[in-house]
Amino acid sequence: MRYKRDEPFRYTFGIPIPASFKILKIENKMIDSSKGEAKIIDVSPEGAKLNSELELPSKPVQITITFKLNGKEFNVIGNVMWKKPVGVTFDYGIQLEIDEDHRRELIEHLKLFSKNAMDK
Repeated sequence: MRYKRDEPFRYTFGIPIPASFKILKIENKMIDSSKGEAKIIDVSPEGAKLNSELELPSKPVQITITFKLNGKEFNVIGNVMWKKPVGVTFDYGIQLEIDEDHRRELIEHLKLFSKNAMDK
């Protein structure tokens, strides 16, 4: 597990975990998009790094991300802060909008996931 100095807890997955996302807004305009597939490279209560074959617009974009940790499904809303091409895919930096209860729950599941990964 690697930590970033400016965040209290960021977990980098050895093997990125599957996720899906939908676009909620582009430039504050509501969008009804279909689901896109992604992989979560790392996650913290503040943000996540996603990788996807889909290219999102270079405008303010808000998405909802769905993923599972330890069998628990998480649905979080986030804002795309940056985009970086990586071969034929794209990495995205997502700033999460998450309340304190969900933040604590995410941290607990990340700690459990980390412990289970070390026990293997």
